[in-house]
Amino acid sequence: MLLYQITLNLQDFTSRAKLKPYIVFVAPPTNIETLKRVIASTYRGQEEGNNLPLNELQAIIDEARDIEVRFGHHFDKVLVVNDIESAYQELLREINSLEREPQWIPSIWIK
Repeated sequence: MLLYQITLNLQDFTSRAKLKPYIVFVAPPTNIETLKRVIASTYRGQEEGNNLPLNELQAIIDEARDIEVRFGHHFDKVLVVNDIESAYQELLREINSLEREPQWIPSIWIK
């Protein structure tokens, strides 16, 4: 169901947009231990971050991999979150470079 919804949203978003969207896929780490650490860090040391069963953590990784395989051609950037702070800094660098660098647009938009 999630993948179906993503397909509809991406197709609708990219076909109806008046501006070309820049799509960033925020992916979880591919290692379960790293994913546990990232989740725990978002809870700021609270117990809830460590209570997810291994099968749910693996499902998160597997779904993200499936999304990237099926819809990766829509993504302009894949941001793997191995650490919240470094992922945030990488996203800021990407945004800043998009603001500075010229972007290509279809010629039909100029007419």
